[in-house]
Amino acid sequence: MNLLRCSGNHLRRLKELCRRQISSSHRSYPFCYDGLTPPPFGPRHHLQPHSYLHRHDGSFLHSLRSTSGESKNCKPHCLQRKSDDRLGRFYLSILLSVWGFFLVRKNKAYVIERRDMYFKTVHEGIHLKIPAVDKIVFGFSLESKTIHVPYHSATTGDGQNITISSILIVQVIEPVKVLYGDQKAIDAVIDFVLNRLREEVKDRTLEEFTRDRKIICLKIEVAVAEVAASRGLLCIGYRMVAVVYPNDVPYMLRKLPKGLCNAVFKIVKFFSEAIYGVPTNVKWMQHFR
Repeated sequence: MNLLRCSGNHLRRLKELCRRQISSSHRSYPFCYDGLTPPPFGPRHHLQPHSYLHRHDGSFLHSLRSTSGESKNCKPHCLQRKSDDRLGRFYLSILLSVWGFFLVRKNKAYVIERRDMYFKTVHEGIHLKIPAVDKIVFGFSLESKTIHVPYHSATTGDGQNITISSILIVQVIEPVKVLYGDQKAIDAVIDFVLNRLREEVKDRTLEEFTRDRKIICLKIEVAVAEVAASRGLLCIGYRMVAVVYPNDVPYMLRKLPKGLCNAVFKIVKFFSEAIYGVPTNVKWMQHFR
């Protein structure tokens, strides 16, 4: 009898604590507890729909129905779903590759041969090939690529040797011509650039070359575009990166206007011949007079 009385007192005290805690939670959280509105953000609780503590939060519930007893190895639902998606995609890719399907990514192109002969060129998307019959020979990137033309020497019309470094921007538009051409397309275009640049430099003096650098680049770009198109390439641009002039041509005189160069020439001639008795090197100054 005493045991029942103690248990009854304990239940009444528990209900009173629950009623006080519920009333305090109503005041602290301004939303409706109608069973449909989700509880406020915080630790999750093991609440059942039939419980009279359903959808109420507070420190008392934290002590009653805390999730601290859960396994620490339990992953959140969103992370578990992401890992399942990755695993599913992995199995799907293996299955498709066994069946002969393969994926071509954006700005990529693959050349396929069937029985050692060209069959087709595939672009972005999912494609099918027959295993043991079709094979992917080569893959191309359809994005623009910058090619560095190495340093090469050229001689101007007045006998001055200059060294030029330039870059060429191209893009693959027809992978078949690039792969099955009689010569490597990139090497052929670079050789053409070098030959055309030597011709343009040879037709000009050193002063004219310094003045017409942009015009020379434009002419070479137009000429290279025709040759590159026949080899499956698109020439986007060409420009000179660096030009190394002869040592006997001062750097300052390359940037000076013509009238100022004449004045500098007279000063150099006066000091070298009249004062020091040294003959003037007219070879590098005659282009600026």
